[in-house]
Amino acid sequence: MLYMGTCLMVAASIEITGSKQRPSSFAITALCIGAVISSGATVIGIAWAGSVFLFIVIYWLAIRKGSLSELVNRNHLTLAIAVVCITALLAHAIRMFALGKLPALLGGDNILTLLLSFYTNLGLLGVGPGMLDMRANGVGALVPFAPIIAFSAIMFGLVAIGGLLEIRTILGVRTLGLLIVCILLPVLFIFALGVVVHWRVLPRHFIPLVSLFSLLYAFGFAWWWWRRRFGGMAVTLISVIIMGYSSLSVRYAPRHAKDDYKDAAELAAVELARDGRIWWIADIRGALYYGIPVSGEGGSPDATLIPRVQINLSEKTSSFLSAQAPPTLVLLSRADTYDRQNVVSNYLSANKYHLVESFPAFTAWRR
Repeated sequence: MLYMGTCLMVAASIEITGSKQRPSSFAITALCIGAVISSGATVIGIAWAGSVFLFIVIYWLAIRKGSLSELVNRNHLTLAIAVVCITALLAHAIRMFALGKLPALLGGDNILTLLLSFYTNLGLLGVGPGMLDMRANGVGALVPFAPIIAFSAIMFGLVAIGGLLEIRTILGVRTLGLLIVCILLPVLFIFALGVVVHWRVLPRHFIPLVSLFSLLYAFGFAWWWWRRRFGGMAVTLISVIIMGYSSLSVRYAPRHAKDDYKDAAELAAVELARDGRIWWIADIRGALYYGIPVSGEGGSPDATLIPRVQINLSEKTSSFLSAQAPPTLVLLSRADTYDRQNVVSNYLSANKYHLVESFPAFTAWRR
């Protein structure tokens, strides 16, 4: 949703900056729809939407020397509805923040995760290690792939430079500078938010950059290709090949396999058929999607039922876990997310559980 909304806002911005006269009603409507979609997808989308509006207003008034009435252009109602919707979403987000109902606050080094966000959104993810490997081994996971990552980064950097030169020719230096500043504003805001509330910045928070980088690369390809020189054409072709390889690798390479909830659910179903007891230390939505009947925090929605699949136990104390009936199977997903205090891991160690099976993002434990 955030990406879709961003694409609408980017398309509207292109139409507005490229218009010879005042912007069309279609462009303003697309801009407003994209802003509302982005803001509704996540509170972070409000920052991206605000940045786009800021760019357009400053561009139109300071660079184009137009008037605010020309910019609005008989779209008062559309803009008013968008402002009301975004204001309501922002007020709701502030209220949730005041009540302490925040997203999961995952600790971590936000500088490293910010760099990782750019690494993934720039198109380099597929040429390097998988996300699960990087979660487990950190920066060390990049070392075996350092040569191809460095080469790919150089190629993409050359394309990006060409794209900036092409955009500068089309928009001018002032507009390009304003554009860069308005892109950096939400990036810095999200990073600062992560630092203040101790919340991990993730690549998906910067998903709007994907559409911007795609445009940048497209302009870069055009700039290099139309030089009609061997070096420029080579940069274009090599970069396209690397991007294709990166995309296919993310889709098909085993190292980029996603969290394997399907196999985890199948193992849980077999255990339930044997009248076993399971601790599901992972996203509850994965269990529900594959039909695994879960209970609550050590209890059951139905008091007449004995809970056989328990969840949310990593949020409890060691004494609480010890008071529960011992599970015959523990399915533990990413410990940095679902067992941040190592409560479950310590329980497994203290009670002599052994690793019996592992698959992407999951480990299975028995006694």
